[in-house]
Amino acid sequence: MMTDKITRVLVIDDSPLMRALICDAIATASDMQVVGQAADGVEGLAKFKDLQPDVVTLDIQMPRRNGLETLQDLLATRAVPVLMCSSLTTFGAEITLTALEQGALDYVAKPESGRVGNELLRDELLRKIRL
Repeated sequence: MMTDKITRVLVIDDSPLMRALICDAIATASDMQVVGQAADGVEGLAKFKDLQPDVVTLDIQMPRRNGLETLQDLLATRAVPVLMCSSLTTFGAEITLTALEQGALDYVAKPESGRVGNELLRDELLRKIRL
């Protein structure tokens, strides 16, 4: 008998609100779970090595080590699907494209605010994690 695999996700974002939104979104899915959270790339890399997640969601703009630096470190450690989370800005879009070129699997746009934005984030996030 085959058991359903639970996708283990590490969430790296310096915004406590965004971490909560992403974790809450993942908590609604029966086929995935958040195994850890980190507030920056340094902490994220340490948890990545300890927890061995299946997927990582990664913020782009963070203190200490930004998303691009952290992405390079993650992929140098182990090949893993990384979803970049970025604000809807031109600056964010350029960095997101660079992240995709450097090996990120995909990206999700952070919602501006409000319930509809959060539902869109949840639906897009869960769909892309399942890919």
